[in-house]
Amino acid sequence: MLAKSIILWTLSLGLLACSEIHSQQPPKENTQQPLSTLAASIKDKQSCLAQGGTWKKSGLAQRDNCVLNASDAGKACQDRSECEVACVAKDKRNIVPGKKIEGQCMATTEQFGCNAYLENGQTRGILCID
Repeated sequence: MLAKSIILWTLSLGLLACSEIHSQQPPKENTQQPLSTLAASIKDKQSCLAQGGTWKKSGLAQRDNCVLNASDAGKACQDRSECEVACVAKDKRNIVPGKKIEGQCMATTEQFGCNAYLENGQTRGILCID
């Protein structure tokens, strides 16, 4: 009988602990999508203009796409996490992979062309996107 009481007491305690976990509010999730994701999801000129973007042909394939302006354009940065679009080298001359360099947030969601993307203040080199 004592063994049954101990088992029931242990189970009750376990259930009580679980109910406390579920009653707590979950952390708020960041539902704001990145600016580049938003721009890529826009498929027509009217929707692009409604978001304040520019509808244009871009890249080697000259496909229509929506280009959105970043509100943090030109801001000093060391990593993509600090920017709405990306953190790129302020000066693309004399890029040395692994060396700390100055970065700035990209001005728009248009990432075609050659850029040195920064991660923790460093770049691996220049990446060209057509």
